[in-house]
Amino acid sequence: MPAAQVLWNRGYRDPEAALSFLHAPLDGLYDPARMLGMDRAAERLHQAIAKSEPILLYGDYDVDGTSSVVILKKAIEIAGGTASFHVPHRLREGYGMRSEIVDEAAATGDRPRN
Repeated sequence: MPAAQVLWNRGYRDPEAALSFLHAPLDGLYDPARMLGMDRAAERLHQAIAKSEPILLYGDYDVDGTSSVVILKKAIEIAGGTASFHVPHRLREGYGMRSEIVDEAAATGDRPRN
């Protein structure tokens, strides 16, 4: 069974530990407010929404990266903000954030062109 093998490989060696992992309660998740700089980031995002500043979400092309961009974009729009996004092309742009994309977005106030 592939799922059991993945759990085993990740260190969940007994059924109770595997079930606890698979059915984790939300109150067991890490508090994102404990991340370094999260308070400043949240305040800056709030300020950008309040001032109707454009917001660029810089994502990643893997499944959690693209899902995160969609969720954040929708949340920002629900809060009254405007967000665009850039997901780098895997082969042309490679890994990591590229300063020229951020610089272009800052200069134009718009989504960078791929």
